[in-house]
Amino acid sequence: MYQTDRGSYRTQESIARKFRNSCFGQIIIVVVTIGILLLIAMLTKPSDKTMKAEMDDNILQCIEERDSLNRDWLDDVVSNTGYVFTASDSAADCQTMKNFMHYNDLQYYSHSLYNTVYLYNNFLPEGKRCGIGVFGIVIPMLDYNEFILHEEIMRTDSMNQKLIEIDPESEYFGENPMLEPFRFRGE
Repeated sequence: MYQTDRGSYRTQESIARKFRNSCFGQIIIVVVTIGILLLIAMLTKPSDKTMKAEMDDNILQCIEERDSLNRDWLDDVVSNTGYVFTASDSAADCQTMKNFMHYNDLQYYSHSLYNTVYLYNNFLPEGKRCGIGVFGIVIPMLDYNEFILHEEIMRTDSMNQKLIEIDPESEYFGENPMLEPFRFRGE
């Protein structure tokens, strides 16, 4: 039998399919996808005003919600995830928030693709990141145990004890004593 349409079937792949299946084409597709995500991240980065408002709200929620001292990291992750989508019940001018702002310091840093918030206080003089703002949302990483909400005098048993008096005639008081190096028996 003789076929009249014998040469009309495609025997080669299209150029687009060859490009998608090649290693170079897949690399280009990944690079373009990452570039688009970075551009979206840069355009949707939250402003400093939004970061401050959201972090204040997240801190209030963290302080309000604190009902147990025995918590693990999973409880904090679930709570911080919930803070992204909810708002606090208290007003921002409550006494607890004033105490928080008095004893703690929040520093906001703006980067090209995201913003970060660092918490500084007497326990964390080097600071700890407590929030990230990216893709238009603020993601808190708060831990209630890192906040200082009030200061008190620490009272210990050693406060009521007498001071130790040092004898100025002691051979170890003042000048360095004559110490000889230790020698092993084999030397």
